[in-house]
Amino acid sequence: MDRAAESPLWSSRLWPAQHSCKRKSPGKLFGCLLAFCLLAVFLLALLVFYLFSRHLRELQACKEEERAVRMPEFQKQTATELKPRAHLTVLNPHTMKCVQGEFPTLQWKYDPMLQSNPKDKIKYENGFLVISEPGDYFVYAQVTFRDQYSQKDNCGNSSKEVTHVTQVISKLSNGYPVPIELQRSSRSIGGTQNWIHPIYLGGIASLQENDKLLVNVSNAKLVYSKPGMNFFGAFLI
Repeated sequence: MDRAAESPLWSSRLWPAQHSCKRKSPGKLFGCLLAFCLLAVFLLALLVFYLFSRHLRELQACKEEERAVRMPEFQKQTATELKPRAHLTVLNPHTMKCVQGEFPTLQWKYDPMLQSNPKDKIKYENGFLVISEPGDYFVYAQVTFRDQYSQKDNCGNSSKEVTHVTQVISKLSNGYPVPIELQRSSRSIGGTQNWIHPIYLGGIASLQENDKLLVNVSNAKLVYSKPGMNFFGAFLI
């Protein structure tokens, strides 16, 4: 009888402690769910930021490529049909001329159909445009560079950790063995990925008979050889 009388009192003393333990469980569960939701939102925000940044880079690359393709049309409209001119549009990526102490000389594929003068007053020989008629010429070239993830070009120049690319238009004259630089331009490429950078050069040069024009680049392995992205030419003004 004494135990039966004491049991309700004994159970009532334990009940608040048990009830308080049960009340803590939902709070812990809510905290876990809240932490999980915050983590999910954070990861989703990172994914959205990554996709948005990637889209911006691809959009910028497309704009650079479209601009590079459109630029040759200006040259075709400017040159006069009755005057000497040459316009090379397709770069040959498999061959280049290497000269010690100089940038690699780009090689081009000569297409007679693109030349306006049937007498070939401007000829193409082994990477050079050879002038046959003296005068003032507008000389131009565009070379498009792209991240190719390559280590060395055919001349042994390393392309790893390249911070900038350079394009040079030069001429070789009789009696002067060293190329004379006519135009030069450089662009920084450090700290970016999936980049496409066209470099355009154009200007007037006084040329003599048998002068040779050539295009040099700092790292030929980074040249984007897609048709329409590179061109080289000159015409008498």
